[in-house]
Amino acid sequence: MNESTGPSPEAVTRWLAITEERVTFLQQEMEPLARELESLQEQRSLLRDLARTMETDYERQMREESHIRKSPRSLARQQSVRDRVHGEVVEVLAEIGSPIHINDLAVEYDKRGYKIPGQGKPANISVHLSGWDDIVSPERGMYTLAKPADADEVKQ
Repeated sequence: MNESTGPSPEAVTRWLAITEERVTFLQQEMEPLARELESLQEQRSLLRDLARTMETDYERQMREESHIRKSPRSLARQQSVRDRVHGEVVEVLAEIGSPIHINDLAVEYDKRGYKIPGQGKPANISVHLSGWDDIVSPERGMYTLAKPADADEVKQ
């Protein structure tokens, strides 16, 4: 007498076929949404660029001066991608005020209209964060602003 203790191979094959059909269906459903999202992100970027060209000289000067104050490493008019990402991440981390996972940082970064370099993935931000004294990673995948060395002395 053979008693089966699990599903039959035929049942597993049916389940697999059903799962594969569902995956294919969902991929087909998501494809137009992914195309629309990509198109909207490009449109948003172009509109932001257009809005910047419409700034008055005074508004542009104020924005540039504000950015220079927040990112002292960016005194040069032409910033490297590394310097740009650093300054923008410092701004986001300062607003958040606590450690944040790189995926959440990427969401916050995008919300503020910053362009993620490369393929637009969180990893494309994190590669630009190593080597800065003011950004630390307290644990894997987490980032925050470093506490100033003399923070305790300032309080006294």
